[in-house]
Amino acid sequence: MPSGAAGRRALFEQVLRPALPVLTVAICDPIAKGDRVVTRRVLRGTQRGPLRR
Repeated sequence: MPSGAAGRRALFEQVLRPALPVLTVAICDPIAKGDRVVTRRVLRGTQRGPLRR
């Protein structure tokens, strides 16, 4: 997998989306300090296919 944003996108499109076709992502608790932002995310879905690595 590529690193950075491209890697996260590839993980989502190639691994998560096929296994969890009905997936919701909630962004919770954003924290900003200076030029950095951190968020906690909650993913919910029902597994409909294999979850490959």
